[in-house]
Amino acid sequence: MLDLINDIENALNHNCLRVALGMGLTLPDICGQIEFPKLKVGERYSKWCDKYLKNQGFITTGDFGEKAISGEMCYKLRCAYLHSGNLELNQRKNDDFPEFSLLMCNKDGRGVYCEPLYKDLQGKDLMITINVRHLTLVLCNAAKDYYKKHENKEDFKNHHIVIDDVEKTASIVQTAKQRAYEIISKKQNKADPSELSESTRTLLNNLKLFKESLESTNDEDRINAMVASYELLAGNFNNLIK
Repeated sequence: MLDLINDIENALNHNCLRVALGMGLTLPDICGQIEFPKLKVGERYSKWCDKYLKNQGFITTGDFGEKAISGEMCYKLRCAYLHSGNLELNQRKNDDFPEFSLLMCNKDGRGVYCEPLYKDLQGKDLMITINVRHLTLVLCNAAKDYYKKHENKEDFKNHHIVIDDVEKTASIVQTAKQRAYEIISKKQNKADPSELSESTRTLLNNLKLFKESLESTNDEDRINAMVASYELLAGNFNNLIK
């Protein structure tokens, strides 16, 4: 969760505002599913926003902090932005939302936060303009606070995407090979077991035992030998590259 928020904030710092906003609008999806698991997507999204974004300040306007952007409006923005690639909130027959526009302001925080520009005679908002950087930060800050205050962090375990760094792994393997080569090159008699370290002799001895177990006619012995050899090799490899 925090890794995702960190990526969004990095995108903001590099002025990738469209990317940052798009990912920021997914944060209430994650938090809402944890907070209100029995509700439908739109309802839990809106409810979470109304509950946790209301005190952030950037989605309110006026001296008394009137709410300019409701949880439902935020959900409609999320749907329009992610599914249609636009800001058209009125995509269904009974939708009646004001027009929505985004402003890009500098990183210092100066400029418009949220401003209903036009109202009708009854005082209803016809157009709302909001600073995209601040809207994204509001989403990030609210999700970050929610994560930190949520007691059971295990609730987030199914909302985590792991990206394996292939180049990093290859670099580690190459470094390990180079270190092993340097160590072996310094030995005067490379065929003499006495020049091997105690851990290396233990490893080779165990591998010999594993080889004998693998040649057994007993399937259980072969399986146990395979599992043990993987664990042993992995453990020694990790020790080598530390």
